[in-house]
Amino acid sequence: MVAALTVVIILAMSVIVVRVASVVLRRTGLPVHVARFQSISALTATGFTTGESEMITNYPVRRRVIAALMIIGNLGIVSLGATFVVTLVQTGTDTGAVALQVLWFAAALIAVWFFLGIKAVDARMCEAAGLIISRKIDPRKQGYVRTAQIADGVSVAEHTVKHGDGPLEALLPPSEEITVAAIRKPDGVIVFRPSGTDTTERDDTLVILARDAHHDVIAAGMSKKT
Repeated sequence: MVAALTVVIILAMSVIVVRVASVVLRRTGLPVHVARFQSISALTATGFTTGESEMITNYPVRRRVIAALMIIGNLGIVSLGATFVVTLVQTGTDTGAVALQVLWFAAALIAVWFFLGIKAVDARMCEAAGLIISRKIDPRKQGYVRTAQIADGVSVAEHTVKHGDGPLEALLPPSEEITVAAIRKPDGVIVFRPSGTDTTERDDTLVILARDAHHDVIAAGMSKKT
């Protein structure tokens, strides 16, 4: 029973760590599904090498979060494995005792999976994590995805066009500190170094180098278009 309780605590802590890390990554501008998947990948030491991974390594805050998850994940897996092995060794050759311990472990896994799989519980955990970290990371909802941090307050981000056709210059505030590197079309076609008169279409992705304050202005302007 004690061993099963230990498993419950370890698994619960692991899930909570993933949720907190996901919220932190989301606050840096990552989409929800990317933040959660990368958190799970780091905690389990799976290490998927995708374009999403580059979005992590190019941003200091994200790198620190993922590094912490890797360390915590290794400690958690080792602790879980050690608990399971020690418990089985202590039961000796008693088949009934071994079966009972396995049942307790299975029950613990099902209980954690069921409880933490409830959407209401998950939402409350994310809200609590958001309140805790809001003092450190800008809590405003961002309408763009940061892909790389160039310097303090300067980053490369992807903005999705949310309205119909129009010139590129209509989407951007007048500033020499904003550089549009490319426009990526939904079909995969890329327009490099577009001019202000180039036409943008709905669902186009703009790759922009600018100060974070300018990214916020651009995203806010796009969200107001209809």
